[in-house]
Amino acid sequence: MGLEFKLQSLDAVPEVLRSAYVQKDGAYVLDVNGGLVSESEVKGLKSKNEELLGEKKKLLGQYNELLENHKLTDAQRADLQGKVDDLEKQVLSSDELAAKKIKQAPGRGRRRNRQDQGPG
Repeated sequence: MGLEFKLQSLDAVPEVLRSAYVQKDGAYVLDVNGGLVSESEVKGLKSKNEELLGEKKKLLGQYNELLENHKLTDAQRADLQGKVDDLEKQVLSSDELAAKKIKQAPGRGRRRNRQDQGPG
C-alpha cells in the first residue's frame, strides 16, 4: 500500500506514520526530500508550455505562408522548410506528423484500375 501525498486528516494514517506528514495550507502533506514540485509550480509550467506552443504554432503558420506566397531562392526555401519541419516536430503530435507525411507522399491514395491501364 502506498502513502497518500496530501490528506485533509491524519485519521486514516497509522500512528507510526503520522510523523512523516507536515501540516501545510490546511492539509497534511507527506514530508519528502527533493524531487517534488508544488501544484502551483506545475500549473505555472503547464501554462507557460501552452503559451510557448501557441507561439510556435503561430510561427509555423507564418513560415508556411512564406513558403506558399513568396518568391524565394532554392536555398531560402530549403532553409525555411527545415525550420518548418523542426517546428512541426516540436508542436505537432506523432499522429499529426504521420498524417501530414501521408498527405504529402507522391502518388498516395490513387489506385489505377484496368480501364486506366489501357490495352495490355
